[in-house]
Amino acid sequence: MALTDYQEILHRLQKAVGESFLETPTLFNVPGQSVALKLDANYFLALSPGFSNFLARKTALLPARVQECLVKTGSVVTQAPDRNPVVTVTAVHRGKKFTLLASFVLSDFIERSLQLYANLSYPLETSDVRICTSSKPVLDALFANKTPLHHLAFSDQ
Repeated sequence: MALTDYQEILHRLQKAVGESFLETPTLFNVPGQSVALKLDANYFLALSPGFSNFLARKTALLPARVQECLVKTGSVVTQAPDRNPVVTVTAVHRGKKFTLLASFVLSDFIERSLQLYANLSYPLETSDVRICTSSKPVLDALFANKTPLHHLAFSDQ
């Protein structure tokens, strides 16, 4: 049985992110349209299963394979022992709260993709979407022993 080459899959995923951003700049940071929103310098909130499904379509991989690659390469935040990156959070945008399934993708994965394949020479701005403080206990557990979300990523308004 052959070993899975996660680096090769990761390369395909990064290429898909960069090329798709060139075609559709609203891929990131546009609430209601984007598959991921930048929360702080370290993390994007990626809609689930939208983000994995988008990458799966662009790379002709199964969504489960995309998710597996992101987990195995450390490109998404997970919690032991099951390594499931998806959590339910409540977010707020312009005073409206909404609950969603999301994962937290490392900014390094997305922004490196944009540098390499979209020739973007600067990091994306943070989105104006924030995580409600009521979701903080779930996220504290998810981010245990990891760099936490910046406190400015949280708000109730």
